[in-house]
Amino acid sequence: MNNALRGARQLPFRACIDLTFNRTIDAAMNCNTPLPSRMWPLFRKHDTSAQSHTLTEFNYNEGAYRLVTKLLVNENGGNTHTVSYYQHTCTCGKWQMERFPCSHALAVCRFRGDNHFSIINHVYTTMTYKQQYNDGFSPLSHADYWLEANWSIQADNSKCVVGRGRRRENRFRNEMDVHHPTEPRKCGLCHQPGHNTRNFSNSQPRFNAM
Repeated sequence: MNNALRGARQLPFRACIDLTFNRTIDAAMNCNTPLPSRMWPLFRKHDTSAQSHTLTEFNYNEGAYRLVTKLLVNENGGNTHTVSYYQHTCTCGKWQMERFPCSHALAVCRFRGDNHFSIINHVYTTMTYKQQYNDGFSPLSHADYWLEANWSIQADNSKCVVGRGRRRENRFRNEMDVHHPTEPRKCGLCHQPGHNTRNFSNSQPRFNAM
């Protein structure tokens, strides 16, 4: 939904409906990859990382493998993970939590010569994605032929921040912007209570030069 609404901000209401409707059709009907457009780049990223892992097979029948990630120049990497292939688990936790294979699982799958998509949960496949829209779509008529609604959207202008000088924002505040009285205000720079951005420098410890 966020991808469908991207770029639709401040559009007229009817134009927003038309834009999101056409984007939904394009995403549902014109996806030609094994995974939807949101998951396909993630799969390719994991598959590329999998090719740099070092794999050690401990038990083929039980699917026990140890993998060591590539050691990077900045001394990151070099981590050791254990994959239980048949249980669909990895010590990194991503495979069992997201139901989507991590790079370590894909490395094992490549080593065994299995199909990569056989270890991906069916909810991530393009087939499942398209089944949500099996009822099909009907073209929208021109906006001039739409029936007039007997209601209108009423904005709460009291939530729109209007201070001195030039207006700096057009958004309306919601529950996320409400400050609770029991919660102390925090500095916008260091996110610590007790001071703000104006007196941030005064709150820092000073060291006398020797």
